[in-house]
Amino acid sequence: MSKHTAVFALGAALAISATATADVREFEISLSAAPSVDSFGDSDNYAELFDINAALGLPAGSPVSVLAIGYDLDIETIGDSYLADVLFHFDDADAALPPSSAAFEVNPGFGDEMTGSMGYATPMTDLSSVLSLSSGSLYFELYEDFDDTFGEAEAFVGGTITLRVDVIPAPATLAAFGLFAGVAARRRR
Repeated sequence: MSKHTAVFALGAALAISATATADVREFEISLSAAPSVDSFGDSDNYAELFDINAALGLPAGSPVSVLAIGYDLDIETIGDSYLADVLFHFDDADAALPPSSAAFEVNPGFGDEMTGSMGYATPMTDLSSVLSLSSGSLYFELYEDFDDTFGEAEAFVGGTITLRVDVIPAPATLAAFGLFAGVAARRRR
């Protein structure tokens, strides 16, 4: 095998591997009158585990990376709770509590120090750092930044949150792509 053929084979393998890892899809979370109750981690809060693999028809346990988020939500506060108090927490479900260092939070009503109802929408926006979900499971919690009335709902949230995710193929799939690139380079020789 010549030096040029070897370089071509390596380049082809890298190109195919890069293409194989770029399986970007969208995952949607629908909320209907989901309550925001207490401070982060309280058992009264609306919290859910989402199996992104099952939702997207992927093999169980496949790693997934969250790349971006967008939302179209309505928040209605109760009593003295402010719109700015409602936060969304996202983390790797395998990290559990306490939050992992890669966890991120969203505060749609940031700066709205008032009670009442308001709609919030933002287009898909890249995260400042990628959230890796080691087994493709996402932990989501809706909570209050400032707890006005312990144990009681302080706001209700409805609408959708959309996540852009990168599906990471299993190592066996990448190996098959690498083998294919090697066979293609060998044929060229």
